[in-house]
Amino acid sequence: MRVLLSDIPLPQESKFGPFKRLGSAYPPINLLYLGTQLSKAGHPTRITTDDYSLDEIRAVIREFNPDVIGVTYMTLGSAYLDDFVSMVNAEAPRAWLIAGGYHASLFPEETLRRHPKILAVFKGEAERTIVPFMKILESGSPDVSSLREAHGIYFRDGDSIAATGAAPAIENLDELPFPEFGLIPDYFSKYHSAVNRHYLGAPQAFLLTGRGCPFSCHFCGRMIMGRAIRQNSVDYRIELIQWLRDRYQIKSIVYGDEFLTLNKKESVRFCERLRQQGLDKIEWCCCGRVSNMDYDFARELHASGCRQIGYGCESGSQKVLDIINKRQKVARMSAAIRDAHRAGLQVHGTFMLGCPGETQDTIEETRRFILSNPFGFVVLCFFTPLPGSYFWEQDRFLQYGTFANSDVSQFNLFSGIPFVPHGLSEHDLRTARNRIYREFYLRPSRMARELKYVFNANSWRFAARVAGFVS
Repeated sequence: MRVLLSDIPLPQESKFGPFKRLGSAYPPINLLYLGTQLSKAGHPTRITTDDYSLDEIRAVIREFNPDVIGVTYMTLGSAYLDDFVSMVNAEAPRAWLIAGGYHASLFPEETLRRHPKILAVFKGEAERTIVPFMKILESGSPDVSSLREAHGIYFRDGDSIAATGAAPAIENLDELPFPEFGLIPDYFSKYHSAVNRHYLGAPQAFLLTGRGCPFSCHFCGRMIMGRAIRQNSVDYRIELIQWLRDRYQIKSIVYGDEFLTLNKKESVRFCERLRQQGLDKIEWCCCGRVSNMDYDFARELHASGCRQIGYGCESGSQKVLDIINKRQKVARMSAAIRDAHRAGLQVHGTFMLGCPGETQDTIEETRRFILSNPFGFVVLCFFTPLPGSYFWEQDRFLQYGTFANSDVSQFNLFSGIPFVPHGLSEHDLRTARNRIYREFYLRPSRMARELKYVFNANSWRFAARVAGFVS
């Protein structure tokens, strides 16, 4: 079977609003893992990413002539699904269309009812189920009885929607082969991280080495991957880095894992192995939790090549943190940031303005927190009640404010403001964000820090993107 895997076309402006020149550009790694499984099973596979236009995907379909087209999308991308399905209907009426990804997994029945062209929706992880599903399609026109043999899918059974149960979680992630980056042409020259990591060398790899989340932040909908954290072993991670270095000559790694460093003992062992294998020359960055950061741990990370750690701080107000169930203290956040900075790590902080319970006073607390701690970069988003989150369920957010815009094409966290807390306005939130950005980034001390990257070629490319942003 010839398989085309597509991410919904989504312009940078749709994802980042006015910050389109400053955001990252990476394809979803789930497509690489799925494509790798299909390719190894003998299915010719192509991948198109969200930076393709519909016309470009149309050209790929005409040239590749796929038997199966799989589409993945987040909530933001769901606004563009109608156009994608219409294009597939016109260009490949005989191809089977299947869907997956975060939003389709949340709303499989709605997806099938809205789009008769879609044969099945995969819920959750599909690396183990996609190849057996292809065997069902190879046998000819799939009927209800054959579809019931597939795991982890939703499909039509007459006028109703049938489900075959959730696909079993992959407990041992080491069973997955290394992703075939070559499935995406020019991957290592085409894609880049956001400007907060401009100093990292190229070629650069984006990796995920874990799944799951044990926390219950009320603004997040990632429980679809389960509460248990599953991670690749240290041996697997080391072998993957060696493979990437030898095959693609990578110079840096961006880890998308939120909990790469949560297990401190394993993280220290990982750092030791990086040094032992001479891999500490490859710079890397990751995210973490403030709860387990201290100076000694930060030194271990830095000595092994880590150059930046990101924290989802969300707010500088304890009141807001408690309402969104962040389960962290303002004082502990500050201590972790200072310890990491003292050890040589650049700290990247992400914040949300307009959370439930937000007031002018809590915004001021966040402003003071940002300006009084040694952050290297900060990003300010707007609170968005994402489908699948605690606040989305039963419209719990409405007790705290007004749902000002239900257009999911605006759910990008950077420009759209779908929720406005009581006592505030959209203008208040935008004004606060702009003020904090000005006061943080235009400080002479902050601007002077960038001078140490004056001989870094990647940093000059960063400067060009910034110039395009401010012009």
